[in-house]
Amino acid sequence: MIDSVGKASILSIASTWLLMPVGIISNILLTRVLGLELKGHYAIFMATQGLLLIPGFAVQTALVYFVAHRRPDWSSLRRFINQGSLLQTIISIGVLGALILFGNLKSVLIGDIDAAYLIPMSLITMSTLWVFYRSAVFPGLQMYSKQIIWSTVATLISNGSILFLLGTWWLTKSPARFDQLIVANVVGILVGGVALWAVATSKIQIDRGQPFSNREIVRTVVPFTMPVLSRNLVEWLNMSLGLYFVNAFAGPAQVGLYTVAVGLALQLWVIPSAVAGPLFARVSKDGDSAQSRETTRYAFRITLTITILLTSFTALAASTLIPMLYGSQFEGSVLLLFILLPGVVAIGPTRSISSYLAGIGQPGEPLRAELAGLCATVVLGLLLVPGLGAVGAAWASTVAYFIYSAVLCYRFVRISESSWSDLLGFHRADWTRLKQRLVELAGAYLSNRGQRKTPPLTVPPRGSTSPNDLK
Repeated sequence: MIDSVGKASILSIASTWLLMPVGIISNILLTRVLGLELKGHYAIFMATQGLLLIPGFAVQTALVYFVAHRRPDWSSLRRFINQGSLLQTIISIGVLGALILFGNLKSVLIGDIDAAYLIPMSLITMSTLWVFYRSAVFPGLQMYSKQIIWSTVATLISNGSILFLLGTWWLTKSPARFDQLIVANVVGILVGGVALWAVATSKIQIDRGQPFSNREIVRTVVPFTMPVLSRNLVEWLNMSLGLYFVNAFAGPAQVGLYTVAVGLALQLWVIPSAVAGPLFARVSKDGDSAQSRETTRYAFRITLTITILLTSFTALAASTLIPMLYGSQFEGSVLLLFILLPGVVAIGPTRSISSYLAGIGQPGEPLRAELAGLCATVVLGLLLVPGLGAVGAAWASTVAYFIYSAVLCYRFVRISESSWSDLLGFHRADWTRLKQRLVELAGAYLSNRGQRKTPPLTVPPRGSTSPNDLK
């Protein structure tokens, strides 16, 4: 019988394949409608928005771990989520505003964007954090498949408002307006995020869940959050410093070229990222077992092979498709993408290792690798970007990705008592195993067709079994 990790991973990959064309189409429309400079400004806005959400990713990860181990009741979680997302937004926007007003960092953090855009940015931040924390409950209860389904629907709805606006501009040949684009982002997160997740979590019932005060949850969550937060912050710096370096030394037009290449490169990480989520949820429950280690090695090998295949196809098609889809003014993105692709292959499969290390209670381990990569990003960025522009940023990123991956893989081999051949070798049995899981999942789906809907979401006491455990 297919296990919950295998089922959730396959479902997550299917969701990824559904969402990938939506992401690519959105990126193409954004690029063609906004043009080089406005695309660069929008990239700076979104990068800064991502900076505000870094603590949210860390708390979300900690909540999955907390729910899996402590089984709090829903009322305690709901109170913590509502108050925590509001307080965190106030602190984040306050710090950002102080850096802009008193630290003279406006040109770095938001470029030429008016400071009034901090208002919609705060609304997007609070709504997104609220969604992050609500969605963490499902994987914590080992119901990752439900989280995947709701997340997929939420993403489609959220992107729908932006796609509608971009499509309207494209068809009517209307000039792009930055303020309308931001409003579309706000509408998308409110409808596709807040409203949808309010419905998704409205029927959660945790039988015999333990009551916790906010203080008790904070005392439990913060020790796990801090190393994850440090790692996420350093990861954001690794991913975003190149963009800020290009903006500072080469201008927004070069940022536009760079973001097209980076956006396409990130699409190649969606498969490893899709597998990493269910793996983390499962390892958080089972701990550091022989099965957890083998599942992690298996996930690494499979995602490495898939990433190599996707990267090879991208390399063959890039020189033709990028100018055709994005326009001739973005031909410079082809070279940037070629430079980034080796780093994509190196870093993508390590998502599984990061999930394993966080799941066994060692979220600080990936931080070591991120710090090593950050050193390369900063040093090479300062050396190469002033003279080479976006090309220098691409080379700095690729070298940093290789360093990060080498350090993280080395730590996994040591901690899990694995061999390098277990991690990197080709195993024919892996594909037989994957085929069997796909067949089992298809059989389970066909056998369940026509059955009545499942009852309201409940979680049995620890140690008991329930059909909901595998959903």
